[in-house]
Amino acid sequence: MDELAVREEWIRRTTFLPLSQRETLELVLAKVKEHGQNDSTPIVVIDLDSTLYDVRHRTHQIIQSWLQVAQDLPDEIQQKLKNSTLSSIGYSLKDTFHQLELDLKNLQIEKTWERLKDYWWEHFFSNETVHHDEPYTGAIEYAHLLKEAGAIVVYLTGRDTPKMGAGTAKKMQKDGFPLDGIRARLIMKETFGSDDALHKVSVLNSLISEGTIIASFENEPKNLMALVDTLPSAMHIFVETSCSDHPARPGQGLYRIKDFSMTT
Repeated sequence: MDELAVREEWIRRTTFLPLSQRETLELVLAKVKEHGQNDSTPIVVIDLDSTLYDVRHRTHQIIQSWLQVAQDLPDEIQQKLKNSTLSSIGYSLKDTFHQLELDLKNLQIEKTWERLKDYWWEHFFSNETVHHDEPYTGAIEYAHLLKEAGAIVVYLTGRDTPKMGAGTAKKMQKDGFPLDGIRARLIMKETFGSDDALHKVSVLNSLISEGTIIASFENEPKNLMALVDTLPSAMHIFVETSCSDHPARPGQGLYRIKDFSMTT
């Protein structure tokens, strides 16, 4: 069995097929149309966070909001957080502090991180903050192309319904994603904290009875490889934005895109 890897190491050790982003996206559409013509309902599964949506905007706004209420912050730490830009926001707060050159080995910085982390956890997984997310280039248009080509578009996310259901649906509808509950569905976890990969595998297995799963789009290597193991015959596309440091087995014969623009 291949040794597990994280982030850049996982990408380096994974074998991606030599297709451009446009070729990959067009191939998914072609397969959707082909299966639709053969009376087999095509299904495409797409993640939300860091796949369709850039969630760095949400974290950045949460940090700025926290700075308005935080007391007794060291000036240097406060200024670095205040002057942070979107490019300095990492997958996690720990990643963000690293990119801002805030060393968590420093006791003051570690205490600040702990305080901010509590605030971030409370507000990031919330109906009230998801409106800050921004769709990646081409994401809305591509979702419509999939549906128009005949696919059932399944937004399969690790977000949970109690904390984020209403806000997520409202945001997607406002942004213009297709979302009719039948040909374009949002499927979320029933409870916060349950394992994302297990949730997604369970949903994938239930979707198999409805048609042919053509492709999955996912930014998280652990989740992506769980989908590969469940349905190796489908196209599995790694969306190279940001991801956690959860280890995963390197993949073979995967596809890769950075966003949903059809011009690259």
